[in-house]
Amino acid sequence: MKTYAIVASLFPPHVGGVERYSYNLAKKLTEHGNRVIVITSGAGKVKEEGGIKVYYLPSFLLLNGRLPIIKPGSKFKGLENILKTENIDYFIINTRFYSLSLWAAKFAYAEKKSAILIEHGSSHLTFNNKYLDIFVRFYEHAMTMLIKKYPMRYFGVSKDACEWIKHFNIQAEGTLYNAMNLDEIELMNKFDYRKKLGLTENDFIITYVGRIVGGKGLLELTSAVNEIRKEYSNVYLVVAGDGPYMKELVKHKTPYITLLGRIPYSDVISLLSSVDTFCLPSETEGFPTSVLEAVACKCYVITTTAGGSKELITNSQLGTIMKDNSSKSIEEALRAIIDHKESRIEASEKCYVRLKEKFTWDAVAAKVEDIFEI
Repeated sequence: MKTYAIVASLFPPHVGGVERYSYNLAKKLTEHGNRVIVITSGAGKVKEEGGIKVYYLPSFLLLNGRLPIIKPGSKFKGLENILKTENIDYFIINTRFYSLSLWAAKFAYAEKKSAILIEHGSSHLTFNNKYLDIFVRFYEHAMTMLIKKYPMRYFGVSKDACEWIKHFNIQAEGTLYNAMNLDEIELMNKFDYRKKLGLTENDFIITYVGRIVGGKGLLELTSAVNEIRKEYSNVYLVVAGDGPYMKELVKHKTPYITLLGRIPYSDVISLLSSVDTFCLPSETEGFPTSVLEAVACKCYVITTTAGGSKELITNSQLGTIMKDNSSKSIEEALRAIIDHKESRIEASEKCYVRLKEKFTWDAVAAKVEDIFEI
């Protein structure tokens, strides 16, 4: 039995793709007979969750919690000393630019342990603020330069992520795809979200599920829906999620645009299982978990070329990949499928089969184990 330390600066219950990636990989490695420790940011505590020990190292939470910075001190040092007794064999570090990632790279090197780093992005972080984005780019380059001092092997959650880190003169060895636990989805108790919304089978429901932040194309999506409503009075948009961009999005709420806010994961799955299409018009992604969840629920997907979605949806028989996230492109993509229910269902079924064959956590965990055996 090997002991893996998965380092993720953010971890559930915090919501996000990297968080779920870390959680699902930890669960699957445990199921494979390994011992897994998660190291994340928090208040300086240690908890046992589902057979996985989670170390919450003391941290400051900046930028609405999106940028944790480790908080040195006696409590941090105490937990660091305990970690030295955990007999960790391997370190899996998620993302380059967090201070916790830098600490983990240094810690693994000092303990003479093998480490890999998984890249989750395909472009610089953005907060849709010109001056803040300039600072964040400088910060990201500086942190990457520091972390590169420590010997590690690099992987990406998609081919785009592997290509992106060449920008930092890093050569990825390959992909460790984002994935889905289909058994978990199938065993969930789902309910008819369409009925909960007071809508019928004759209504065409579009949904977006994810963080409400800049760069997701949400205003373009609402604009496209407004245009389509001029011709189709049965079209509705349902947005599930929360974030700093919600105040702006609320301004565009209408009787046919519903903002649910943050909902439980089981409700997300019920929603995706009930609607006609999932639309993610992002400017940048790594490999969006929300797309995988939609496909797992056999929901037709419309998204952009950003990140790994196009590695799952490889042709038009599996879904729609738009060339950009303009409101015009979104409108055209939606108009092309509204009146073709059978085609949507057929594409969703085919994409589900591809997901089941290529993007499972069993496959990812097995590849991680093989990587460390080399």
